[in-house]
Amino acid sequence: MISDETPIVPCIVADIVISEARTFATFDNDSAESYILTRAENCFEKNKSFRRKILGNKGREYLYAFMRHWLAAHLLDNGIPREDIPASWANGQGL
Repeated sequence: MISDETPIVPCIVADIVISEARTFATFDNDSAESYILTRAENCFEKNKSFRRKILGNKGREYLYAFMRHWLAAHLLDNGIPREDIPASWANGQGL
């Protein structure tokens, strides 16, 4: 798990990313949080490149960027129109 090997607490990152998304969309928090947390842990476990990035000096920033990107995709899959999601945020940048 990410929190076992780093000082990063993924549920806090997920909460912040979800709070950012709440400024432009209405959606089910529990579903979204579960999706991005599961995705983060699976990628950390199975993807060497992702794991190296998270374990690196900018691991927290990478996790924020990936979670924003994954949540944007989740929102699109759940009916949020593309034009409602800021493109820069969907590409990992903060609001």
